[in-house]
Amino acid sequence: MTSEMVTALVAISPRFVATGDADSCLHIRQFDIDAAKLGGFGRSHTLEIQGLDKPKFPLYKPTSSVSLGKCSHSPVSSLCAAGNNILATSGSSASLWDVVSRSRVRHFATTDVANCADFVTPNLVAVAGNACELSLFDVRSHHSSPILSKKVALDNLYGLVVDGSVVYCGGADGDIHKVDLRNQKKETWQLWRKDAILDLKMAYGSTSGVVASTESGRVCCVDSYEPDYKFSFDTGESFSHRIKCDVVSTSKGVDVACGGENGVVYVFQYDGKHELRTDITIGEGLVASVCWSGDDLFASTGSDVVFVDLE
Repeated sequence: MTSEMVTALVAISPRFVATGDADSCLHIRQFDIDAAKLGGFGRSHTLEIQGLDKPKFPLYKPTSSVSLGKCSHSPVSSLCAAGNNILATSGSSASLWDVVSRSRVRHFATTDVANCADFVTPNLVAVAGNACELSLFDVRSHHSSPILSKKVALDNLYGLVVDGSVVYCGGADGDIHKVDLRNQKKETWQLWRKDAILDLKMAYGSTSGVVASTESGRVCCVDSYEPDYKFSFDTGESFSHRIKCDVVSTSKGVDVACGGENGVVYVFQYDGKHELRTDITIGEGLVASVCWSGDDLFASTGSDVVFVDLE
């Protein structure tokens, strides 16, 4: 296993996750988890333990790790997956990797540090970062330069998420920038509380919207340019690192997971009216990345990745 700190994490199947490390390397890590433990968030269990201080859940570490290669000379800042492909940002570039062939298939150059990326389609990727720009790259092109770049923010961009033909970006200026690629329109959503945005994810279903983790330790959801939050949770921490969040839709609403800097994963459940919070201790230091795989939760802690058995 690698000894470098995990800086980005994405699930590619129920038993496999891809990690990006501080040394710019990518790895595929396999978990030997009983099938009975996969595919279910123990919601009734979580409701019963509500109010206890940092309840204990079984944690499982990966049993094997395979190196994909090195992205650049900078830490991997983000990862996302589509099918057999992984999109990574590192330094002033983004790269596309095939997990089956274990090779890099495309390289995309940006004008400044790239902090975040996502797939618009399997053949089109969006990248943003310190240049305050949203850049689009054609996967089928042999050129590493973008087919379109547009300045969308006043400061560094740290989070990016795609919903259909709409790209949402957020960063140090504390706003969410909505770019409609199909209709060529841009909106800026100014949040009720001015706060640097560290990560963005989409929530779907009855509680749909854009979910952001912020520098003050707040996780909030908005769905329009109105400054009010659709829902908002406070971790009780202030973040000095880029702490990531993730969202999964449930039959009752959404489950939101957010990392932290004190070895804790914060899980919030929201059904449109009521909210429940569970603090899960997985280590002692930085929890930079979390991700759902269906209803299963993975999180990074230092150089380790753990599967959290929520049943």
